[in-house]
Amino acid sequence: MCSGEFGVFKALVDPYALLALLYDPRVQAQLRPLGSGTSSSRRRIGPEDVLALIVPFKTPSELAEIGEQARREVRNIESSRLRLAALHQPG
Repeated sequence: MCSGEFGVFKALVDPYALLALLYDPRVQAQLRPLGSGTSSSRRRIGPEDVLALIVPFKTPSELAEIGEQARREVRNIESSRLRLAALHQPG
């Protein structure tokens, strides 16, 4: 289950590679104005906005490389959260 504010997309390439592409400054420049405003007035980013993004071209090998890098970084975040939680466990 998830909030109706979230869209779910089926990726035709590695979703971790897509995640990495969303961090590209050229993609960020397109997304930034779509989410501006105060929290109560902020415009929601619709599926059509996401599908209209222009992302930099990457070869299949480049997509595989950035996908693996993103996958590694997400694993690092997950393991860091587990270590932080362990700080509060007795013994």
